[in-house]
Amino acid sequence: MGTAINRFAARYRFAASFCGLDVTGVAQRTVDGYAQGLRLTLAYSALEGAEKFAGKSTQILELHAATALRADESLMVLVLEEEQLGRSLKKRLQGFHEDPSDPDIRPVVERLRHLVAHGAFTPHAAGLSDSVRRTRLFDLMSQATLASADEAFSLWFDRQVRG
Repeated sequence: MGTAINRFAARYRFAASFCGLDVTGVAQRTVDGYAQGLRLTLAYSALEGAEKFAGKSTQILELHAATALRADESLMVLVLEEEQLGRSLKKRLQGFHEDPSDPDIRPVVERLRHLVAHGAFTPHAAGLSDSVRRTRLFDLMSQATLASADEAFSLWFDRQVRG
C-alpha cells in the first residue's frame, strides 16, 4: 500500500506543479499545445494512482466543461475517432455526448489521455494551437481531473483514519 500512496503523491505533485515545456526550434503555440495535452495526461495519471489504492473508479464532474465539450463538435469528432478506440470507451463517449445532463467528463479525459500517450495527439488537430477557448477548456479539464484525484485520495484517507 505504501508504494501506491508514494506513487500517487509523486504523480499528483508533478501534475499539480507542471507549468509547461521548454523546447527550442518549435513554434511556441505548438509547444503550449503539447503542454496542455501533457498536463491533462499527468492529471489523469494522478487520478489513476489514487484509484489504485482507493479501489474504485472516480468520476470527473465538471458541468461547465461537459457543456463546452458537447458544444465543441470538432473536438468531439477528434475524441470519437475510431482509431484505437475500444468498444467500452466508445460507448461511454457516445453516452456522454448524447446526454446533456451528464457532468462526468471522465470518458473524454480518458480518451484525450490515450491520444496524447499513444502519439495520435497533435496540438493543431486538438485546436490548441489557435484557440484560447480550447486552451481554457483543457485547463479546466486538467483542474477537474486533479480535483477528482484529490477527492478520491481524501475519501480513502478518511476511511483509513476512521477505521
